[in-house]
Amino acid sequence: MPAVPQKHIVIGRWQSYHGNTIGSLSAGGDVKRRHAYTPNLLNYAHVYSPYCHRCPYDRQKDDCLSKQNWACVTDIERTILELGPENVSAFIAEPIVGSQQGAVPPPPGYFGKVRELCDRYEILLIIDEVMTGFGRTGTNFATEQIGITPDIITFGKGVSAGYAPLAGMIVHDRLIDGLIQNSDGKFIHGYTYSGHPVAVAAGLAALDVYERDMVLENVKKQGPYLFKRLLELKQKHSNISDVRGKGLLIGMELVKDHDQDLLFDPAEKAAEKLNGIAMELGAVFYPGSGSIDGVKGEHLIVSPPLNVTKSEIDEIVRILDESFTIFHHQLRKDELYESTK
Repeated sequence: MPAVPQKHIVIGRWQSYHGNTIGSLSAGGDVKRRHAYTPNLLNYAHVYSPYCHRCPYDRQKDDCLSKQNWACVTDIERTILELGPENVSAFIAEPIVGSQQGAVPPPPGYFGKVRELCDRYEILLIIDEVMTGFGRTGTNFATEQIGITPDIITFGKGVSAGYAPLAGMIVHDRLIDGLIQNSDGKFIHGYTYSGHPVAVAAGLAALDVYERDMVLENVKKQGPYLFKRLLELKQKHSNISDVRGKGLLIGMELVKDHDQDLLFDPAEKAAEKLNGIAMELGAVFYPGSGSIDGVKGEHLIVSPPLNVTKSEIDEIVRILDESFTIFHHQLRKDELYESTK
């Protein structure tokens, strides 16, 4: 890969998260985290990620599928051309949008088209698998299920099962060849604790256990069961408008009433309140807000351990069921109180 010195702009996606350093925050689309650092952020560009439940481009999923014409893809190409392909170095995305949207998977064919665009304009495709990597979605990496080969994969969390802070990146051979051909082959990059032997040992031990205990097979078995049980909750509770995700990374979108599609006011902190109720009952989930536009939109991520059992999933769902019931009753009380003021 030849060196192109002027390629410096990274295109990211709104409602994404890649980290809190200036570079990663600039590429990410976490509106709330970005606000405080706006003067310091790099001049990176952003497009919307595919979010078919509430398409930011006002398109219908069936129409996009039938025509194989995705506004969320054509917007990437438009952005590249506006910036000048000679200035764009990379496009970065999560294979399943995690904390900022609540486990939103891409529609079929999306990443294949993104890969084609990156190849056409000589742009690196960086896939952030920090949340999805090492078995969370049923394969080692979620990109295996969407059929693409990224230029760079970033990873963390699951690589050590959370027992030690460990993260890294996987780089395609052609990038290494480019470094060798266009420099002295050195990549000056490091942190004080890079390659820490204790963290690396924890990572190696975790990977051994994943293989020994056939953890990926368990995710493939339990993931569909969890999804099915959460869909049952959606039918029962009016505060759930969508259930989505893959493997053991499932998101639930929260609304005041799914029939009327009434959204919560961000000030109500609905996801946090629901998670607080669940914690009192013995389970912890991952609450989030801003999934629609960085401000509006509440969701809860259900992401149990990869070795979770069927009976444990039943207990998780039982606690969620009770939590939603209590949550709904509290909402009704608050509404009645407001109406009497």
